[in-house]
Amino acid sequence: MAYSCATRSNQESEVADVLPEVVYRNVEGVRYDELTPMLLNEVQQLHAEIAAQAAQLREVNEIKQQLAEMVELNRTMQMALAELQARDTRVAMR
Repeated sequence: MAYSCATRSNQESEVADVLPEVVYRNVEGVRYDELTPMLLNEVQQLHAEIAAQAAQLREVNEIKQQLAEMVELNRTMQMALAELQARDTRVAMR
């Protein structure tokens, strides 16, 4: 694909805004061969972040499940306590 000098200059400018170390202001322009390792490193870092976030999400979901179980257990215990208190009241009235 052929680019005009103006287009190439705009592309160099866009790349220079993000990765100035790969843009040379001589005849070479953008050194795309130097972009690959940098981009690969960024992808690997993003992958690691995603994996860490996925682990955190699994942990949050486990905690939510445990909380739901505890809420249900609390509800059961509250009902049992109310029943015992009712029995105690009936026994005390006798």
